Amino acid sequence: MEAEDWQALAEPPLSQANTTGYGRTQLFIAAITAHAMRDSFNDALHMALRFRLRVRQPSVTLFLEELNGDEALKRKVAEYMLTLDRARLVSQPASLSRWIKDITNDHRTGLLEKRYNEIVAGFYPPNPWLAPTPEAVSKERPVLMPTTAWTSFIGGFLKCRRVDLAEKLWNDARAQGVKPGIEMWTALLDGYGAIRALDETLITWDAMKEARIKPDCMAYRALLSTLFNMRKTDLAMARFKEFEMLAFPKSAEQSQVLQVYNTVLHGLLLARLEEQARDLYQRMKTGGPTPDVVSYNTFMQYYARKGDMKSFASSFQALTDAGLEGDVFTWSTVLSALYKTSRKDGPQLVTNIMRMQKITPNVATYTAILDHAVGEKDESKLKGAFDLLRWMEQQQDPGIWPNEVTYTSFLSGMCRNEWLDPKLRDECKSHILQSMERRNIKPNRVTYHILLKACLQNPRPEGLRQALAYYADMDRHKVEKDYNTWWIILSGLIRRGDWGAAQEIVNQMRRKGFIPTGGLLNLIRIVYNGPRQSGDSRRRPV
Repeated sequence: MEAEDWQALAEPPLSQANTTGYGRTQLFIAAITAHAMRDSFNDALHMALRFRLRVRQPSVTLFLEELNGDEALKRKVAEYMLTLDRARLVSQPASLSRWIKDITNDHRTGLLEKRYNEIVAGFYPPNPWLAPTPEAVSKERPVLMPTTAWTSFIGGFLKCRRVDLAEKLWNDARAQGVKPGIEMWTALLDGYGAIRALDETLITWDAMKEARIKPDCMAYRALLSTLFNMRKTDLAMARFKEFEMLAFPKSAEQSQVLQVYNTVLHGLLLARLEEQARDLYQRMKTGGPTPDVVSYNTFMQYYARKGDMKSFASSFQALTDAGLEGDVFTWSTVLSALYKTSRKDGPQLVTNIMRMQKITPNVATYTAILDHAVGEKDESKLKGAFDLLRWMEQQQDPGIWPNEVTYTSFLSGMCRNEWLDPKLRDECKSHILQSMERRNIKPNRVTYHILLKACLQNPRPEGLRQALAYYADMDRHKVEKDYNTWWIILSGLIRRGDWGAAQEIVNQMRRKGFIPTGGLLNLIRIVYNGPRQSGDSRRRPV
């Protein structure tokens, strides 16, 4: 069965559409089509912003295939729908920032650039809808390009090492009359710091001051972090002294001031300037800002890595004496430190310390600690977390026993981390799967979805092998695959360019009689066309 045949089966005819799900989407596209026939983009825009309905491209394609005749109208509707979707996204700044973060983490630079260009096209004819400043917002341009959008794109471009795109964005903003404020300058500093671009960081700092932009706490934090990470400790301390001499208004967020001090504590300890860090800590205790749990965690992590357990214990006691409770970073650091001392009773000691702090540990508490430790990319923390997991399994209290969430969290963290020694990963994975079977904890569909995502994010060959093994396990455990299952594995395989595996998944979907709809059909089209577009001559699905 070809992809075109599946399209015909994918959706009911328009006459059968109701007002929920598919039907609502089709009615929305029909209304946009009516506006397009009257050349009334602005009316379509206001309707789209009122309903904020997300319409995926395959649904638009399927609707347009039902239209007969006028190809110009089809092109106009397609253009309207694309533009309106970008307007919807920009009108929801939190969603846009989250999308940029996800795409950046996947290093999908091409898609990030494409989406940015589609958005800034909203400043220009033929259908302008985007206002660069609050003063420019009008009935014709009802969507404001928020500062968070500029800053998120800057951070994304620089994290992907596309300095050219960050510079283009800066010029685009200035051309639209946007005067970059401290948030945009700080985004540049953070972005250059993330790629360890020291010269660009210093040039940006000087340019910001020349533009008469007064640096705030977050700008100083970004600068200091980069200087310390690049081992420019003397210059960092000179800038910190400059920061301390500034008179921030009482309204300034004390939490932001504290972030600057914590950055300096971390930087001094990174440079092994322990005495200077201790002196700064004492000044904070007497004159403020008052140290928080992050301050103490910074010292504890330093002493744990150094193997100085006496100072480690002293720092933890200081945290307790300050009336603060440890967080997951604290407990995973404690666990790691105890593991390094070869203490076999580390998990029990962690439990005892928690109870001394009047914290009643349960499976949720321990699961949070495990999740944090596995994500730290620190082998000693992972081994300490593994000891904690085994200790939990041996307890008499059922409230401490690992559950499905605990095991899934551990497995997904390991599968995501390509840095982990394969032998250690296999040992942990084998133990977990055996424990789940022994305890009659059967992975459900959600568990497998998490594991499939995590494995496919691992770019190494074992990531693919493990994903396909979990995929096969679903049949072995009689876990039914649904739309999301197929979407997760196909999108992951396409992203990796594993066309042969993707083709086999499509074949299995067909053999099982699963009828794809919506966005899944688009993935299938990509699988059909992908090998040809990339010059891959391997067999297409049959």
